[in-house]
Amino acid sequence: MSMELRTSPHLVSERNVATIMKHVVLSLLPICAFSVWQYGLSALALLLTVTATCLVTERLFNRASGQPSTLNDWSATITGILLALTLPPAFPLWMGAVAGFVAMAIGKALFGGLGNNVFNPALIGRAFVQAAFPVAITTWVPAFSAQRFSGIRPDHADRAADDAARHRHLGQAAGRGCLHRRDAAGTLEVRET
Repeated sequence: MSMELRTSPHLVSERNVATIMKHVVLSLLPICAFSVWQYGLSALALLLTVTATCLVTERLFNRASGQPSTLNDWSATITGILLALTLPPAFPLWMGAVAGFVAMAIGKALFGGLGNNVFNPALIGRAFVQAAFPVAITTWVPAFSAQRFSGIRPDHADRAADDAARHRHLGQAAGRGCLHRRDAAGTLEVRET
């Protein structure tokens, strides 16, 4: 009597990496739709920009290394969607593109591609832009704003970023903290403490 020993997996399924990844992308679509409904056109533009940047970067690195295209495994799409969902909705699009490039170039391609990366590529991209653009990454717009479908980046996002930059600059220049508030006309009033 002979016994045959085999390594796992013992059950073979018709599913492959591409099918599983495609299902993950499909499961993320309702979350993306809710993000667009909650934050408007700026969230949609960010989702599209970051995902497209991840796809283009993946293709460029495949071509540069002489490997066949791996876009059909959907991993770059998942990275783009997850990265965009971790960024503030009114994040500047060019900064989102930088995050997507870094995610794919450093987070994935540098380590050898799918399954070989030590860290999640989307979070590598987020960590990079958090270190590079700290004010922009901490500037959030209010959810369900009345003007969320009237433009790509709402005016209050610009105002919040300006306030944060002024507050940081004035606080550092004075060498101590400062208090600030807006009056009814929207003018920023700053007092040193």
